[in-house]
Amino acid sequence: MPFKNIAALYASLEQNNLILIVQLHPYNQKQWQVPQEYRKRLQLNRSHMTTSELLVASDALITDYSSILFDYSLLAKPMAFFMPDIERYQSERGFYDDILEKLPGEILQTEAALCEWLSKCDVEVASHVVSFKEKWFAETPGKASVNTIDYLLRQKTEDNLLKGE
Repeated sequence: MPFKNIAALYASLEQNNLILIVQLHPYNQKQWQVPQEYRKRLQLNRSHMTTSELLVASDALITDYSSILFDYSLLAKPMAFFMPDIERYQSERGFYDDILEKLPGEILQTEAALCEWLSKCDVEVASHVVSFKEKWFAETPGKASVNTIDYLLRQKTEDNLLKGE
């Protein structure tokens, strides 16, 4: 697992009656295994659920530098950002804009901070997530499916008219 102190993480999960489902990046799928004694509360998603299904089923999100935060913000649920290597990431890759100041959740740099966040994430108010969502999706009226169907039907009608049907 990508945690150095998996026993402490497991204890925090046990204490807070939580299950942590880890969705690994496809490149890391074969690298990580959860020791048998921790699998009751710490599980790897081995394609049993899609990422979208996991987002909807979850109560909170812990991510790193992934853009999944935009998708998850639409659900207005608590999130945190586990970034123990943030200084190295900043110097090697950098960030778009000043996103670190705009993230809709805490930046957790240590495993201890992650364990502490787990104990409060179920009561954390997600108002900062709502503000983030409203900023990034203000121009999204929520009618993408209707607009797509209308476009396709219009396109089919225009095609038929051009063919003389």
